[in-house]
Amino acid sequence: EAAPGARPPYTLRSDGEVNVDRINIADTALSTQIVGDAVARLTVRADGEHQWGDGVGAADVILKRSAPGILSTGGTFNSFRGAAGDDTFTAQVTGDTTPRYAVDADGRIEWGPGSGARDTTLRRLFANHLITDGEFDVTGDFQIATISGKEDA
Repeated sequence: EAAPGARPPYTLRSDGEVNVDRINIADTALSTQIVGDAVARLTVRADGEHQWGDGVGAADVILKRSAPGILSTGGTFNSFRGAAGDDTFTAQVTGDTTPRYAVDADGRIEWGPGSGARDTTLRRLFANHLITDGEFDVTGDFQIATISGKEDA
């Protein structure tokens, strides 16, 4: 129990919603830091932008809404998965039963109709070699710098 008049540590309780009203969109609505930090490790601005840092210097990771329906970062997203075939990124249209597009942890890219299994694949076979399990059609120019290897009889 905190002393009378003291702020209780580590606790925020609500039986409903918590609202933070700010005047400017760039104002801080929520921030967290560890005792001894020079600056906040997490800051949520009034406009929803999230900023993360190490508590020592300025925030170095930012996630924000940059336009209607668009979430942006100026950095990199990393996805650490348990197996090479696990999806790291997928995309689907509302109503789809399966993703139309997926990138697996091993770099395989797959496409499908959204209503069943993905059926088109582009993947790395070995160093400097891509392969698809189906056909590859080109509607524009296609240039080959070097031809080597297998010949049809």
